[in-house]
Amino acid sequence: MSSRIHTKQIQKIFIYNDKILFLLGLLSSFVILQVGGISIFLLMTYGLLACGFITGIVRIDTRSNFLPFLAVVTISAIISLFLGLSDGYILNNIKGLINYYAIFVLATSITSGRSDGSYIHSLLDGLKWSCRIQVLWIIIQTFSWNFLKIDINKLIFVDIFKIVEKASQFKSTGYVPTGLCWNAGGIAPIIFLGFFLEDKLITKLAVVIGAVLTQSATLTIGITLCVTFMMLQYARNLESLINKRKKITSILFGLLLFLAFVVFLYQSSAFISQQVNRLWDVFSYRISGLLNETSSLDSSTSAHLGYFTNLSKVLLFGSIITFLFGYGINTSGFPYSAVTGQYSGQIWIVECDFVNILLNFGAIGLILFYLWFIKGIDNLRINDSKITVAFIIIALMGVTYNLQYIWLVFVELLLFSHKFSTTNNALQKHMSNNT
Repeated sequence: MSSRIHTKQIQKIFIYNDKILFLLGLLSSFVILQVGGISIFLLMTYGLLACGFITGIVRIDTRSNFLPFLAVVTISAIISLFLGLSDGYILNNIKGLINYYAIFVLATSITSGRSDGSYIHSLLDGLKWSCRIQVLWIIIQTFSWNFLKIDINKLIFVDIFKIVEKASQFKSTGYVPTGLCWNAGGIAPIIFLGFFLEDKLITKLAVVIGAVLTQSATLTIGITLCVTFMMLQYARNLESLINKRKKITSILFGLLLFLAFVVFLYQSSAFISQQVNRLWDVFSYRISGLLNETSSLDSSTSAHLGYFTNLSKVLLFGSIITFLFGYGINTSGFPYSAVTGQYSGQIWIVECDFVNILLNFGAIGLILFYLWFIKGIDNLRINDSKITVAFIIIALMGVTYNLQYIWLVFVELLLFSHKFSTTNNALQKHMSNNT
């Protein structure tokens, strides 16, 4: 009897604790925060799993739509051991397999132990604050570099604490603020999710500003889609908005005050106006690169287009086995380098979800992943949640960058659970409380 009580206490403290779930959401996108080369998010995942195994509260949902894809991931990982890959790719493959099983077991343990789906509130609050901190850090990075010429990520995370070897990004246009990540594309999912999780227009505007400041084509297009959907929603709900004239008036008044303050700073300070003009020039270059693939200012766009134009050659490079099951987890750079010579001798992954998943897990893995994703989106749609749009945008932007990071797949495993369409619609309740 006492053993059972002890187990329930541990469940309450660890795996099923709302504060723990909040922290998982909060730390999910802070990939630059590492210990021994492992992100804080993954360290928490391993710790929670260890606790679960010790106490016997680990659960696996055998009905999960993710299991067929996970089976292919396992087959791909085994096949990769016989393809003559370098030690770096083999290590990526093994670590990747461990991470996939870790997030799957943890996610299904949580969904099995919290049948009412109430944990979703804490997770989404954590994701919201994760986005807020990323946006704030982007703004701090922008001011730090433009006004003080200090690369704050390099100063703190490389020079002082020596957490990572690279913490910043530079492009042909110069320094790029990337938040608590070393690549602007790495924070795209949390920015899109955060936009729809925010309920106030002013905080949505802050998210938009953060996205634009990164100068990332993926973030620029994605946040434009987010804003477009929001405007369409406002237009559809125009009648109800008219009945809330007082609220609209206060919002517009606040925006006008904000714009007046920006204009005042721009006009009164030559230095500030110079920096604003420089940022506008950089943003214009990125747009030019998107519209003109021959633009020398946007070599990144040309490289990403190459992932599709060279795909047929890369697929022909392998065998029928690699076509069906791929080269293993996080090994997509291997066949691409072998065919094109790009980043030859380096350990890297293709920066496009569609191509990356295809080369990692083959055609079977690609089909199973997106079948699971579509079913998950359908579960979110049942709850009539605006966050469904965020995941659709993430999928679309996966064409321009690789966005299906391990922390995002963990979040998707929790949100795509079948329980949200069969229990208390916790997600719908959470989103309705934010409107």
